[in-house]
Amino acid sequence: MDNCVLFANKDGESPTLLGMANTDAPKKKGTLSWCLLLNFLLEDETGMPTPDEHAALTDFQDKLEARVSAVTDIVWAAHLSSEGQRDAFFYVADPEPVAALMSQIVDSETRHPFRYELVHDPDWARVNGIFSQVLRPEPAEPSTGLFLPWFLERLRAWFR
Repeated sequence: MDNCVLFANKDGESPTLLGMANTDAPKKKGTLSWCLLLNFLLEDETGMPTPDEHAALTDFQDKLEARVSAVTDIVWAAHLSSEGQRDAFFYVADPEPVAALMSQIVDSETRHPFRYELVHDPDWARVNGIFSQVLRPEPAEPSTGLFLPWFLERLRAWFR
């Protein structure tokens, strides 16, 4: 799950860490029309996840995806970390069993309190909106230059 790029935003804004799914996710737009959005508060004063926190959240997201896949189809689309929060975006086929499962998980299974919502989003507008906000006509240089071609190819796949 962990293909990330760090954008150093302009004008003193907080940096943005964007994690993006592999090329299989956009192919599922037609069948997975419900967005499961998780919102975590980050602990570090910089507003970005520490390496340990990033690893813990990624592990939680992986486990959540495995649990949900037992009750309906799911795909992780992206996560976005900035200004003390991480939003993780999944898309699911059937929201009812996911809502039941999420109420159990919220009550018991993470050191990071989080909120979630399930929203009907057949066009995946929520993740498309992220990419249009993060990538400006002149995006800041990502921290890993070798990652940029991979990232841009994945981004193009969203808009095909």
